[in-house]
Amino acid sequence: MNSIEFIFERPWLLLLAIPALAVVLVPFLMLPKKNRKTVKKILPVVFHIIIVILFVLLVAGFTIVRNSKDQSVMILVDMSDSTLGIHDALEERTQEIADLIDKEAPLGVIAFGEDTAYSLKLTEGERKVKLTEINGEATNIAAALEYAAEQMPKDQGRRIILLSDGKETDGDAERAAYYLSTQDVRIDAMYFDTTGIDTAEMQISSLTPPEGAYVGDEVTLIAEVESNVKGTAKLALYDNGTHISTTDCEISSGSNIFELKSTVESAGTHSFVLVLQPSDDTLAQNNESRAYLSVAGESTVLIIAHKKDEAATLEALFDAEHEVTTVTSVNAPDSIVELCNYDEVVLMNVDYADLPEGYDKLLETYVGTYGRSLLTIGGRNTYMYGNMQGTAIEEMLPTTFTLDDDDPANAVALMLVLDTSQSMSDQEGFLSVAKQGAAKCVEVMSSIDYIGVISFNRYPEVVAPLAKATETQKDETTRIISGLSTAHGTYYTSALDLARQELNKVDAPTKHMIFLSDGSPADHRYYQMAEDIAKDGISISTIGLVFAAKTLEIIAENGNGRYYYVDSPDDLPDIMLSEAEEATGSFITGQFTPVITTNSDLTEGFEEEVLPMLTGYTGMTVREEATAYITSENGHPIFASWQYGMGTVASFTSDLSGEWSSEWLSSAVGQTIITRMVETTVGDVHRDSSLSLDLTQRGKSADLEVKTSGDSTGHTLEVTVASDSGSNDTYKFTQKATGVYECSVDAAEKGIYELMIVQKDASGKVVDSMQTALAMSYSAEYDAFSEGGQDLLVNLCRYSNGRVTNDIGELTNFKVSVVAAVYDPMIPFGISS
Repeated sequence: MNSIEFIFERPWLLLLAIPALAVVLVPFLMLPKKNRKTVKKILPVVFHIIIVILFVLLVAGFTIVRNSKDQSVMILVDMSDSTLGIHDALEERTQEIADLIDKEAPLGVIAFGEDTAYSLKLTEGERKVKLTEINGEATNIAAALEYAAEQMPKDQGRRIILLSDGKETDGDAERAAYYLSTQDVRIDAMYFDTTGIDTAEMQISSLTPPEGAYVGDEVTLIAEVESNVKGTAKLALYDNGTHISTTDCEISSGSNIFELKSTVESAGTHSFVLVLQPSDDTLAQNNESRAYLSVAGESTVLIIAHKKDEAATLEALFDAEHEVTTVTSVNAPDSIVELCNYDEVVLMNVDYADLPEGYDKLLETYVGTYGRSLLTIGGRNTYMYGNMQGTAIEEMLPTTFTLDDDDPANAVALMLVLDTSQSMSDQEGFLSVAKQGAAKCVEVMSSIDYIGVISFNRYPEVVAPLAKATETQKDETTRIISGLSTAHGTYYTSALDLARQELNKVDAPTKHMIFLSDGSPADHRYYQMAEDIAKDGISISTIGLVFAAKTLEIIAENGNGRYYYVDSPDDLPDIMLSEAEEATGSFITGQFTPVITTNSDLTEGFEEEVLPMLTGYTGMTVREEATAYITSENGHPIFASWQYGMGTVASFTSDLSGEWSSEWLSSAVGQTIITRMVETTVGDVHRDSSLSLDLTQRGKSADLEVKTSGDSTGHTLEVTVASDSGSNDTYKFTQKATGVYECSVDAAEKGIYELMIVQKDASGKVVDSMQTALAMSYSAEYDAFSEGGQDLLVNLCRYSNGRVTNDIGELTNFKVSVVAAVYDPMIPFGISS
């Protein structure tokens, strides 16, 4: 059914028709009567009158509107768990409404709770209502309203009839209703009261911890238990999963307040869980509540070690000043919530491959977002030797994994010692792939490095003497490698000794040999030779080509190098390349005295003293933005740190297990500097913030409102939310008013959510931050003693002039109209004119 309506945007301009018509008619009326009667005079006047009328209509904004009385109706039925006891009544009322709605009007029925589900589509002719089961753990009226409006045709009047108890837990239904009213969507509602509980019910309504505590304090938590019956119950309290106490309680009808005490023995986040065990009850979901408490005390340090016994000395040194926990790599805490119980994480000789999957990103969040500290300690199994290349950890470090190619102090002398015994040619492709690998090793060397080649069988031979790896020399060495041939015999000792003699002829800080063989040696004394070579500061890495020999493994161990077993010849070239690349940033061994290059709290009081000796470290380069506080004699960083995001990352490039650092660990100076490594890098994660937070727990979400101090023009705020289940999400705040920001965050699971709120100025610089936590207990859906939501339903309806009524006749007889089409007849005239 349609109706036509004429609309003028500027009706007062219709008065222009009077003078305009006068201009046309007065000259015509002044003509003699006999002249006015001719067609020649009348037609121009009529034409001008039409022009004048059209012009006046044009300027007055004349349009023709066709209104449609046709309407579509959507019934929204609240099937959340708070209405569980009246689901049958809701279905009956829905069916009654559906039966009375005009049969010509498209009708749909949607069941909603946490999510929404169609029960009867608009296009379906049959009106037999059967409400769909949905997730009822929350009530999101806003999402249901928006979903319903999207399903209805926009060229008809749109009506939503809402059947609910109005107990909204998530979303902002009022905001959604206001928006829909601007789209000519009318909302009416029928209220169902679910506040009266006919059965016995007890619930924990709140669990409130103190604002803060220190290690060793006895803290009091206040619990409120509400009940509609008199009875008994037990209250069991847990702290971080450990049972603290169970209390027998007498419960009266109404509100009951209990004080629960616990002594906090450790610093960090304490997650308290209180479990109610009632004598008589209906809902089980509201019998558990959570609370969060931040406990201050000594800084807490987590040592993640390659082997736990390697950290014994370090743990003893730290333990005097800090609360220390030591785990192996495979047992490292793998959630941000667990990590945030520690102020600093120490990676001690850790191979990244042994850590839980994705640990680099976890540490990046821990340091960069949550403002914690990371200290890395070297050894034979970490940094570039521990699979950290290409990970976020490499990017976080204050050092790079490469040495400065232009500094002679970083030169490497590499000798390739290649088995050319007869078996290398007897085996298909062995010598060929060895040549390919050797060529790759040559190519990776820089112009300040030395490269040489020794082939061995019965006797060793220097086929390419050690020389600077210029482009010309690399070409020549590659040519020599390609011409290698085989002979009988496999003798290790003389080959190792010859390589030692050649390497001792050159002056390079790092001297390394790659020893490749495919068979057992026919001589002896190679173990002792490897030890002697190591004493000269030369390292040996060995490769067994389809030859898993303990001999080669021991030679590598005695020679302070690495052992590789290659079971597929095709893998050999890449393994040799990788070893050569590591050699260019290799372990630098031999006794040296570290140098204090930057005075700081780390070395205060020791500036004039000679530091204890070290016998090795991993050669790296300090980043431009970082500071090296202690270096080797040739300027390589031994201890360096820098700011990374909100936190600090520091690196010690030698070990602290005693292999290279025995003198350092046994001296008072070394021990003091080691303990200061934590003290000078750990951040003040408990600092005060000027931000104030108002936090409201909903059903499966929480609303945050933050107020800033001072002028925050152009500032932005964001919050990173990390759950103890491992999720990690970032949300941006919207500005509500001057200095007031708000956002809603997802919190679907019960547990503790760590919140890190960061305020940045217009340039992106962090100006303030706040760290806190959210303890999610049960959904507000299960608050059995909450107030009814009738007032909310009234507010939703008033935006579109709707009403809340239990009179089905009122709901079904009312019709809305909508503008179906707008015609502007003046557009063609305006174009033509």
